[in-house]
Amino acid sequence: MIASIVRKYLDFEYREVDRFVNNPIGTQERVLHYLLRNGEQTYIGQEYKFSEIRNKNDFRSKVPIFHYEDLRPYLDKIILEGRQNVLWNKPVEWFAMSSGTTEDKSKYIPVTRESLTKGHYKCGRQMLAIYEQTNKKTNFFLGKTLILGGSKQINNIGDGIFTGDISAILIKNVYWFAKYSRTPERISLLPDWEDKLRAMTAYAVKNDVRALMGVPSWLLVLLKKIKAETGKELTDLWPNLEVFFHGGVAFTPFEEQYRKLIQKPDMYYWETYNASEGYFGVQFDGSSKDMLLMLDNGIYYEFIPMNEWDCENPQTLTLDEVKTGENYAMVISTNGGLWRYMIGDT
Repeated sequence: MIASIVRKYLDFEYREVDRFVNNPIGTQERVLHYLLRNGEQTYIGQEYKFSEIRNKNDFRSKVPIFHYEDLRPYLDKIILEGRQNVLWNKPVEWFAMSSGTTEDKSKYIPVTRESLTKGHYKCGRQMLAIYEQTNKKTNFFLGKTLILGGSKQINNIGDGIFTGDISAILIKNVYWFAKYSRTPERISLLPDWEDKLRAMTAYAVKNDVRALMGVPSWLLVLLKKIKAETGKELTDLWPNLEVFFHGGVAFTPFEEQYRKLIQKPDMYYWETYNASEGYFGVQFDGSSKDMLLMLDNGIYYEFIPMNEWDCENPQTLTLDEVKTGENYAMVISTNGGLWRYMIGDT
């Protein structure tokens, strides 16, 4: 009964994926309109006259490309001055800490309620729906999902503003009904790594774990610890284990170790591209590592061709202008308050 209900729900979620797959350009145009209308009365929106922008060409000509250093003055207004309505017309309560290559030790990426609900969580549901389309016999939702996340800490600079890596923010704010099927927050958000490993191990060996979720490098340490402490093969400990949803770093360097550790030929390894700045992509098919660009999640995408990467004012292409097989640098505008932001990924 439960399995049937969940499968119907995931099939329903997949309809949204099917809609933007069949109308990618129109979907992105709607996203741009949604972002601009919400950004009109913000500090940055008034500075660059968002109300006068009518289409993608206006957007490209009126709003410059932002690197993190360009974003800092706006972030300071939020963090140091306590101002809101700077980058987005809803409060910024969280900042995702992301390691960067700038002079800062960490980048502080703004996170809004909308970027969580209409972005990360929505894409998470769609990821499960896409996986269910490939594996119609899936029953992972009848057991527990073992999630190894980061830690949360209070930002002492901003009043009522919290920081943490994106996995911690997602775990902290996830819907109440999703918390019952995954690692308890009190364990997954422990700040001390060794304490977390001990608590995660104690939790994992007592539960019917059917899915794993997290960064491959982090989770590998935990799985090795569980195997060493129990003296059991993971497939004996969790006979119903079926899928590992992974992201954060490339999986290729870790794949062989995982296949040796989880000796199950029908184990699924499902890749996601979920970063501090947004949820960008999901593996679309069990037989291919290619990922689907998520187009209806509050993110508007632009792409810089390789021959423009070193230009002072590079020209960007939109989704209808790119060509397959080419490398592009990705520029994003989001409902988290990033505008034509160069994230540094290709």
